[in-house]
Amino acid sequence: MADVTALDARAKGKLAEQMVPVAAALACAVRDMDSGGIGELLAGFTRQEFYGLAVVLAGMVPVDEPVTGLLGWVTWDERMRPLRERRRQVHVRSVPLQPCGTHAAFVRHRSNDERPCDACSGAEKAYQKQQSDARTAARESAA
Repeated sequence: MADVTALDARAKGKLAEQMVPVAAALACAVRDMDSGGIGELLAGFTRQEFYGLAVVLAGMVPVDEPVTGLLGWVTWDERMRPLRERRRQVHVRSVPLQPCGTHAAFVRHRSNDERPCDACSGAEKAYQKQQSDARTAARESAA
């Protein structure tokens, strides 16, 4: 079994193209709670095909949407019990999202239980240093 990372760009593109209709069908099966359909769609895939499917599905996710918005259609818990109404409420943003590479975007990553990207990690490090320097300067001027 060949490693996906060993594929050239053309082969990766072809694999992704093949997985687009599968990804769309899988998303429908998941939303319809059709476990049989999900099993049929995923049966017999190679590791490369699963990798391609995961990449295509990730590419279909609107990353500027909070996780609660992405899963706002879910009305049940892991045991198929209805969720309480307050847990289903979707937060609607009135302020545009700050781009990656800012303290606000770092906080957004963390609040969505995501690993912050490198740009946001660097921005957070700079923000924390600035805050530390400001505290040090305030202590020194008070003394």
